[in-house]
Amino acid sequence: MSITLAPGETKQINIVLTMTEFIEEQPLYDWSMPVLYAYGLSGFPRGGQRLTVPNRTITKLGLWLSRQQYAAGAITFTIRRVADDIILNSKVWGDASQLPLYGEQPILAEVIFDNPTPINGDVYILAEYTGPDIPYDQAVSLAIMNQDVKPGEFLVCYGWWPDRGVYDYANMDSYDMAYRYTYRVE
Repeated sequence: MSITLAPGETKQINIVLTMTEFIEEQPLYDWSMPVLYAYGLSGFPRGGQRLTVPNRTITKLGLWLSRQQYAAGAITFTIRRVADDIILNSKVWGDASQLPLYGEQPILAEVIFDNPTPINGDVYILAEYTGPDIPYDQAVSLAIMNQDVKPGEFLVCYGWWPDRGVYDYANMDSYDMAYRYTYRVE
C-alpha cells in the first residue's frame, strides 16, 4: 500500500497488527501424583515439566491439578530457566483449597502472564507451593502420565535432598506432566 501526500498535507493512518497465538500441550494423564507440599525441610515445594521452548513468548500456562483433603496455600505458576533457575515469568494462580479433591477429575488451572517474555531454551514449567507446612498426605497433586509421552520432556520435582544437604531438582524421565501453554512467535 502506498499513499501520496501533497507537500504540507498530513494524514492519520491506523495500523492494526494481529498476533496469532498457538497452543503446545501434553494433555494426557492416567493418575495424579501428590507432589507439592512443605513440611519443615522435607517436601517438594515445586513440581512440573522440563522441556525446550524454541523462540516463543508464552502468554498463558495451564497445569492439570487436584488436592488432598486439607491442602491450602498459594499456588504460583512459574517458568524457570534450567541453566540457572532464574524466574522468566511467574503468576499466582490461587489457593490450593480451590482445587478439586484427589480422586475427582483434576482441573486445568490456568494463568495469563502479565508481562510475557520471549523464551528460547530449556525451561521448567512449574506449579510452586507456598503456604503452611503440610504433610505428604495433604499435598497438591499433579496430573501425570505414567510413561514418557513427549521425547525430550519429563516430570521434575524440586525439594530437599538430605543425603546431599541441598535443594535440587529430581528428573523423573519416565513420567510426563499434563500441561498446556499458549504462545506467540514474534
